[in-house]
Amino acid sequence: MHSRILHRLLVASLGIGLAALSASTVAGAGPHDGDIAALRSGIGSEEAEIGLLEQQIGLLEQGITDLRSLVAEGDQAVVNLEFGIAEAEARIATEDQELEILPVRIELLADLVIEHYLALNEPTTVRHVMAIESYVKNDERMNAVLTQSAEITGEALDNLRTQMLYEAVIDAASDDLDRVYAHLRLDGDRALSLYDLVASSEERRRLAVDDRDEGIATLPTMEGRIASSEDEIASARTGIAAVQDQIAGVRGSIATTLAEIARLESLNVAHTWTGLQGRDVHRPALAVKIDNASAARPQTGINEADVVYEEIVEAGLTRFIAVFQTTSPGTVGPVRSGRTSDPILLEGFDRPLFA
Repeated sequence: MHSRILHRLLVASLGIGLAALSASTVAGAGPHDGDIAALRSGIGSEEAEIGLLEQQIGLLEQGITDLRSLVAEGDQAVVNLEFGIAEAEARIATEDQELEILPVRIELLADLVIEHYLALNEPTTVRHVMAIESYVKNDERMNAVLTQSAEITGEALDNLRTQMLYEAVIDAASDDLDRVYAHLRLDGDRALSLYDLVASSEERRRLAVDDRDEGIATLPTMEGRIASSEDEIASARTGIAAVQDQIAGVRGSIATTLAEIARLESLNVAHTWTGLQGRDVHRPALAVKIDNASAARPQTGINEADVVYEEIVEAGLTRFIAVFQTTSPGTVGPVRSGRTSDPILLEGFDRPLFA
């Protein structure tokens, strides 16, 4: 029994030396590291997919911005068309009013022409009558009478006065005729001007009608383009919603994967003696016997132990066995000697070192 105890125990100096040497050993791999690495790789692929989906959303949003610009331009074009149609209809109304007035003016001018034409009758008749009477009375002799006015007798003078009166009447009639003909010529000019105004007004009305009809014909096309752009915007928004759902799905998958990684990491319980999450350090456990008498307190390094046992010794006193495997405290103590009960207590630590 004594040899067995000696076989299971090593001196403190050897234990401390091996503990210092083992502090530089490398932690071993966990049993699920491969699965975790594969899951993390999958997360990287899913995050790359999210990046592509977000780029797709950016393109769709840019497309929506462009379409909104087209809709705004289309709305402005519709406003311009409606303004042009209203302006053309106003021009049509103006020309319609002008074309209603011009016939009245032409009719009034026609009445004036008739009045002027009728005014020709009296001076024309007078002139014709006087001319005939002068001819009947041999008007040609009057020139000779006038040139010999000094020799005119009383009877001849009466005849001359009569002749001059005839001439005055004829001249007055001629002047009246000249005035009437002047009025008629002016009436003719005014008539031509009025007909020109009618032709111009009709041409302007025709152009206004063409402008209005063209605007009316273009309006449905422009409204159709606006409606098409708005449909495309709605479709793009639906596409964005679908992509966002995809992203949400991928993020959900990432969350599930992260949860699985956390689960697998929780299974990587490597601190054999503590049961805490971590990686096993491939080195033997080091058991240190520590005094618990009142003079020994406070102890040093005991809080860093993986496992601490309290043993009852003589006189109601106790001592601690602090087991260090995952940690390497700088100082531990005060150190006391081992007891025969210690090897049996420490058998579960796979051939530990003992200080």
